[in-house]
Amino acid sequence: MTTDGPRAVREAVARYAERFHAAAPAGTHVVSPLGAWVLLGLLAPAAEGVVRERVEDALGLDARAAADAVRRLLDRPHPAVASALGLWTAAGLDRPRYEQWAAGLPAALTRGPVPEQAGLDAWAREHTLGLVERFPVTLEPDTVSVLASALATRVRWSSPFDVVPSERLGGPWAGAVERVLSTPGHGHRVAVVRAAPGPVGAHVAVSEDGSLVVLSAVADAAVPRDDVLRVAHTLAVRAATAEAGDLLPDAVDAFDLPLGAGHSWTVSEGRELIVGGGDRTARTTGLLPAWEASTELDLTVDERLGMRSAADTLVDLLRPLPAPSVEARQVAVARCTAAGFEAAAVTAMAVAAGAMMPREGLLRRVEVRFARPYAVVAVARDVDVAGAGAWHGVPVFSAWVEEPAEAFAPEHEAWG
Repeated sequence: MTTDGPRAVREAVARYAERFHAAAPAGTHVVSPLGAWVLLGLLAPAAEGVVRERVEDALGLDARAAADAVRRLLDRPHPAVASALGLWTAAGLDRPRYEQWAAGLPAALTRGPVPEQAGLDAWAREHTLGLVERFPVTLEPDTVSVLASALATRVRWSSPFDVVPSERLGGPWAGAVERVLSTPGHGHRVAVVRAAPGPVGAHVAVSEDGSLVVLSAVADAAVPRDDVLRVAHTLAVRAATAEAGDLLPDAVDAFDLPLGAGHSWTVSEGRELIVGGGDRTARTTGLLPAWEASTELDLTVDERLGMRSAADTLVDLLRPLPAPSVEARQVAVARCTAAGFEAAAVTAMAVAAGAMMPREGLLRRVEVRFARPYAVVAVARDVDVAGAGAWHGVPVFSAWVEEPAEAFAPEHEAWG
């Protein structure tokens, strides 16, 4: 298991992302593994025994290291990534272990009683630049605790894409849209890159202020989705952390590529004038579709995500609860255009009691005594799939009681 340090955190989140995407739906989707990883990190120190082992396995870090990493992330916000945490607790809830855990959470945390659904929706909008309009979990009347993270970014490219006819992209997508993105003459990096499953085509764009790197990777059609995602995570981390400034340090020299078609590129050459002189040079461009996605994910569907174990931890902190139930979900959205990139995610976990939590307050008791003559009426009910029958609502028996009879325990009654 990884221990600590920025590199350890990057590797742990990238490893967690593999599990996260494996649980995501097929087709176009967007998720935020980090948003869920943050919640795991907050709950990990409170987990015990086997549950703690499972949470740490999902985190890829020991509990304390993960919690410290989350605190660092939240205490020093990134200029390109808005982040927020929220913890809402039912009013009047008295759980010392829960309160002790909550007191140790990062200071940059929205705290308060569980609001109405509209209040949580407003929190989601406020902390995602308006990109996420609805909180991912639905409150129940007996919800006692809600824990959530929000992440959002909206950046402009340092050099905007050009927009060109889709015929240049080719393939089936060319018929689905009319125009696609083309990399400009500067500000983007495009190359064929060496990778474990074979060479991949890679594109990197950087935000206007240089604070966000967005990498795209395309592999051979035979490479499984999870493997391509793994490669993309690796290349993106390298691009963002490359000390020499080369966004794709594993790029294959263009003159080392064979002429002709690769699985996602074409190499050709010919004699023409080269600006600046020299006997040879290479120019690499990229063509990509603009895209947008919205994904909702139940985080309890795959135990490898650690959310079931984290939920057990939160429930344990809240004990005793009558028949507790837990919901853990994420909603994420993203959009890539010629001008820039925006994305947001809200990840939330909510615990509800199986019955309304007892609260201290005024209790008025009422006792009605039938100590004088009284009436009794028996009315029929007659309803089936066809609707109300002839007997429905008809008084069948009525009585007036003036003389009491002796009462016996049921087991002593002569019946039938």
